[in-house]
Amino acid sequence: MEDTGEGIDEETRQRLFRPFEQGESRRMAQGSGLGLYICRTLAAMMGGDIALSSQPGEGTCVTVTLRLPAMAALPATALGQNGDHPARRRTLRILVVDDNPVGRLLMSQQLGWLGHRVDSCENAEAALEKVGHAVFDVVISDCNMPGMNGYALARELRQRFPDMPLFGVTADAREAVRDEARQAGMNNCLFKPITLTMLQDVLAPFSSLPTDATEEMVLRLSDALPATLLEGENLTTFLSLQVDVLDETLAFIARWRKAPETPTHEALHRLRGGIQLLGVHELEALCREQEIAADIEGMSQLEQELLTLRRALNRWRETGLQPGETILQQ
Repeated sequence: MEDTGEGIDEETRQRLFRPFEQGESRRMAQGSGLGLYICRTLAAMMGGDIALSSQPGEGTCVTVTLRLPAMAALPATALGQNGDHPARRRTLRILVVDDNPVGRLLMSQQLGWLGHRVDSCENAEAALEKVGHAVFDVVISDCNMPGMNGYALARELRQRFPDMPLFGVTADAREAVRDEARQAGMNNCLFKPITLTMLQDVLAPFSSLPTDATEEMVLRLSDALPATLLEGENLTTFLSLQVDVLDETLAFIARWRKAPETPTHEALHRLRGGIQLLGVHELEALCREQEIAADIEGMSQLEQELLTLRRALNRWRETGLQPGETILQQ
């Protein structure tokens, strides 16, 4: 570490690493004189040293040398006996709900590091507004927010989205709290501090790629699309637009459940146009049927089919794998 400061004379250098000794500077506040002594002591404990070289008017250079054991080489990931490659993960869209801005930022950063897309909000009311206009794969909420708390939010979300994964977060590490979270409809409750490993473990069941149904859907899509759409940015743009329409439709279905008298023609007609391009004829027929006369059973079936299609399109767009291709074939 080197600087271009005012430098240190020889006499001062000789005493800097002694306890309670320090140089003189008119421009900087002085400490206790223990910092360099502690640093050299810690370096010595690790079999190393700290050396300082400096000349007045020419700056200072500090060199830290440590003697550390080398780690053993990590073993190569072994393939399963059946030839399977290591599990791939898909990107999840996750909503983080926390009234504490620091907790909200930390959780968002952790999930982003794991490769997921994150939206966040500061209270339950804002969360309910967001899920009404966008589709989320997972919701992670602080349990003890003011006003509508995380338990009440979970009960409301569980009524609207019976299959959505919901997780609570709290610093109150009692099993009774975890039981309360599960009774409210949460899949589980995570106790702070939340680590990357904890998040990875709880999200793994929801990010595995691909399912058989998804793989079959992707293979069918590749046969339906013209060759020019399978190239580079054309494919990425096309799939992104299709996913946007699916997200809007899934959000519309969620709103329709609360108000079944809402006309479905406009939303489903737009969806059907995109489905025709994909060549998914059974889904197009179901969409037309619900466009004419919607019913609970038919809309629920349509929602599940759209979720499968969305997973297929996301699998194709986000992994970069062509239909039927594995990582080992790239």
